[in-house]
Amino acid sequence: MPDILRDRRFISWSKVDFTAYIATSPNLWWDEEVMTGRIQEALQNDAICLKILFLACGSEGETVQEPVERFREALSKGMGDDFRYTYRHFPEADHQEMPVKSFGYGLDFVFGGWQLPGAVLDEGFDRVVTHYDALSERYGYRIPVPETVCNRLGYRALGEGDADLAFRIFTLNAEEYPESPNVWDSLAEAYLKKGNKEKARELYLKVLKLDPGNGNAKKKLGELGD
Repeated sequence: MPDILRDRRFISWSKVDFTAYIATSPNLWWDEEVMTGRIQEALQNDAICLKILFLACGSEGETVQEPVERFREALSKGMGDDFRYTYRHFPEADHQEMPVKSFGYGLDFVFGGWQLPGAVLDEGFDRVVTHYDALSERYGYRIPVPETVCNRLGYRALGEGDADLAFRIFTLNAEEYPESPNVWDSLAEAYLKKGNKEKARELYLKVLKLDPGNGNAKKKLGELGD
């Protein structure tokens, strides 16, 4: 075992590298259950950064299971409302089987709600932005609206005759994904709808700079006289 793993200074729940963890059959007995002691310390000091934890254990004997139970007890004594946690026991699984048995459940727990619901998409762009803002808060880092979702909503707005909304959506998409030729192509179309041919021409040229073989940009520039 590397010396770094033996040094208790390197084990801290208040300085975790990730906000979500899947812990399946964790060896919490290690080093006199130092992990349980550290999480108790972090809870007492209100210094824990962990947001999401999926914990699982099989039928693995008292050496593994009893420390897991003590860890669970420590968790129950101070985690805040913003902490998402679940424990799942797999009585039919031994230590070797646990990764296969449990990881799918863990991923489902950690990323449950990630997929954009159709009902939210139907409510429009601002509601979609709210959905991804909530995901960002949940996972502890910024999650922008995906490029394809913005593009879809922008063209929906164009189809409904709301050129101003389409322009706003396409502009935000271009700011978020500036290396994508498609976002500039869509924004150019919005400028055309607003009657600004010069700006549309500028953006179609930008599309060709990013994607020299882009057929739509070449066609539009031809129609615009270039």
